[in-house]
Amino acid sequence: MKITLPGTGSPVPVSNRASTGYLVEIGDEILVFDHGAGAHRNFLRTGYNATDLDTIIFTHLHTDHCHDYARLVHRSPTHKRRANGKCH
Repeated sequence: MKITLPGTGSPVPVSNRASTGYLVEIGDEILVFDHGAGAHRNFLRTGYNATDLDTIIFTHLHTDHCHDYARLVHRSPTHKRRANGKCH
């Protein structure tokens, strides 16, 4: 298991930290827990993109935990999503 933290900030926006985001790799499975403001940019820096994800989980729906969700779902129509992709 590998855990990467694309965001560790707070609900108060700051210029040098992204809001909450976790990338969890378990074998071939790739999960994202929360995806707050700025987390998507750091997520892309890991080398993954939205079509690589198997599961997205939100702990709750405050903006500091889900603001960049739209960036995950708005992708080029030529990209193919994994068949078993889930959002919770």
